[in-house]
Amino acid sequence: MYINGTSRNQLYLFENKLDDIISAENPVRFIDVYVDKLNLSKLGFTNPGTDGGKGRPPYNPSMMLKIYIYGYLNRIRSSRKLEAECGRNMELVWLTCRLTPDFKTIADFRKDNRAGIKKIFSEFLKLCNKLELLSFRCVAVDGTKGRAKNHLDNIYRKETLDQISTKIQEKIEKYLEELELNDRSEEVEYEFLSKNLTEKLSRLKKSQDKIDIIKQMFEENPEVEIYFAGDSDSRYMKDNNRINAGYNCQTAVDEKNKLIIAHDVTNESNDMHQLKSMKNKISGVKEELGIDNTTIVVADAGYFEEREIIEAVKDENFDIYVSHPRDSQARKTKVKDKEGKIPAKGFRKDDFKYDKERAFRMPDG
Repeated sequence: MYINGTSRNQLYLFENKLDDIISAENPVRFIDVYVDKLNLSKLGFTNPGTDGGKGRPPYNPSMMLKIYIYGYLNRIRSSRKLEAECGRNMELVWLTCRLTPDFKTIADFRKDNRAGIKKIFSEFLKLCNKLELLSFRCVAVDGTKGRAKNHLDNIYRKETLDQISTKIQEKIEKYLEELELNDRSEEVEYEFLSKNLTEKLSRLKKSQDKIDIIKQMFEENPEVEIYFAGDSDSRYMKDNNRINAGYNCQTAVDEKNKLIIAHDVTNESNDMHQLKSMKNKISGVKEELGIDNTTIVVADAGYFEEREIIEAVKDENFDIYVSHPRDSQARKTKVKDKEGKIPAKGFRKDDFKYDKERAFRMPDG
């Protein structure tokens, strides 16, 4: 005997309400209520008209925003995947009231309302502060590497362009020879092997045109050494001993409920110059929310840069604590000096010892 489900052919006298499929504690109910309370026009969201009553009416911007927020919370970023989920995911079925906008509509909403979507973050922080979910007593700052959309194959160095161009030309010559051989031969095997050569040749010529354009860019900009095709703002980032093109994403997290209160994205590969800018962003959030208490900001050894720390501590509303590089795990594995200590810049309290015999004494009288 096994547990059996309900027969698909079972008829029901009364059909369940759409609202019954979602429990009272489900987070999508919060998304629904929260978005309905927002003034989207004030936040800068576009409100597409109906062209004087002609044609099909547009979707409500609040419903589109609910789809976007749901996708963000559930790591569904693709507009095509969101379209599919709207038709099969019962939470989205409930959230959209059985509407299924196509992927192009979802993508266009995201593209046309970037400024408004960014403002949602500030509005949500205001709600969290009103509900006393934030303390601003202690804030932790850290960075994480995010990969760019371009592949390593789309990163070009000035000194390697000639090599790439030579390889492309060699392949073009090879395919041209095979095409000529195919024209002179009527053997089926050659026809089978060469049926895609024209298409391959076309792609190679496009690649060569791309290389020529990049070469011209390097000639016009001698100071540029590396070109990141497809995502020119990205840079090389080292993460978990791997090198990828990407960005350095900075976040500041409040201690009370581990909520992000400030964020930033930079293409600098390390965190050494991010402390001051993140402190300023936290200060801006506090000013917007009307908070004037002293905030402790803590960061790991990656932020240890003396000038950055000196600039950050000038603000009396902040106490800054940054781990010394000597205390980091990476430094502990490096070679020690003759005294068994790990070399580091600057001095700390334990670098000084009291020498009673050589201590300076004030003269009597």
